[in-house]
Amino acid sequence: MSAYQHTNTYEKKAEENKLKKDRKRDNQPKFMSLLVEKSLNIDETTPIFASATIVSGNSQIMNHESIQTKLDNPLERDVCIPDIPKVPASWSVMVSLPAPEGYRMAKTLVDVRLTDEISVESVANKIFYSNKQRSVQAYYNDEYAIAICKTRSFTTFHIRIFQGHENNILIELQRRSGCCLAFKEEYQALLQVLKGDSIPQVPIRCKLDLDNLASLGEELIPLRGGVIEASLELAMENMSSDIYCTRLLALEDLIASTDPEFSDIAQEACHLILQKYTDIFKLVLSIICIIDDKNDMDDVSFERFHCLALTLLRNISILTRNEETFISMMQSVDVLHSLLRDIQMAAKFPWNACLATRSLSIICVNSPNAMAEVGERVRIALENAKVIGKIWYYSLEVEAEEALSSMVQM
Repeated sequence: MSAYQHTNTYEKKAEENKLKKDRKRDNQPKFMSLLVEKSLNIDETTPIFASATIVSGNSQIMNHESIQTKLDNPLERDVCIPDIPKVPASWSVMVSLPAPEGYRMAKTLVDVRLTDEISVESVANKIFYSNKQRSVQAYYNDEYAIAICKTRSFTTFHIRIFQGHENNILIELQRRSGCCLAFKEEYQALLQVLKGDSIPQVPIRCKLDLDNLASLGEELIPLRGGVIEASLELAMENMSSDIYCTRLLALEDLIASTDPEFSDIAQEACHLILQKYTDIFKLVLSIICIIDDKNDMDDVSFERFHCLALTLLRNISILTRNEETFISMMQSVDVLHSLLRDIQMAAKFPWNACLATRSLSIICVNSPNAMAEVGERVRIALENAKVIGKIWYYSLEVEAEEALSSMVQM
């Protein structure tokens, strides 16, 4: 055999081995590689976001392919919906494992004693149901008894079940990133559930009562004229910044000002955005229409930015649903199909799907043209989202049910 033939044979075998390794790696759940590489040997002092895309094969799951309907609009034919994780329907932990040698436990730990009525499986099911009712996005691994969780405010944490002393198990909650206070709320909620109490609802902030404030008389500091306009002008300027954090804070300020549940100036702020500061609304719609094709699980910057834009659109939709400016600007085909796409990706981004569901249902109810554009596809997407929410994410079930009810009345 010549040296040239020998080289070709070697390269061919190397290529075959590479393909075998790639196939083997692709067949392994991505959850497992993330778990081994990022979760097992890292303590809570080094927060790293690690979201799972697939749960282990032992879990009862619902295949997204059976409920996913892709857009068939000509504008969307070249846009592929990225891989969507399977939706877990339970957390089937049968046996708890001891903590690895040298593993550093977090202080947020719950000690549960097993009895004839309380098993490892029943505890895992309680945790799963609690996350579902509180709309915590979570993916579960049965073999390693770990859940990777993310709240709607992008606070991420891990829940792990370890074998304890004698007949006890240890439930460890470890914050990975995000707000400490938000994590504290999740820890206290889970602690309450494991004690046998009812699942606490997500706390709701109190809105200021202007009537009660008026009784303060001279002690009340009134809002100066032009303050809202100045705030919107600053937000419009910051949203055009090249700095990511500046744009992020501008969106958060706008959301706080336009929140219909907690802001006393929401109605006026939304009206000004549509009438005087339309560039803000146009920027928000352009953000919503951007499609992320990186498929990088560790980078949540796009998802968070997209979520803020959807939140602001939801606020404006609720308060200005009948205004002609709002209806005309929402007639864009790109906007309608982007919202529909967000609903169709409910299994991957459930909170974004909740926000998109509210906005799209409002515009469809108030605009026959918009309803004609998305047609039956929006109903199918909402039915699919409702199924996902019923299994895994309660807020999505509620939003989809309300949207379907409003469309039935048309």
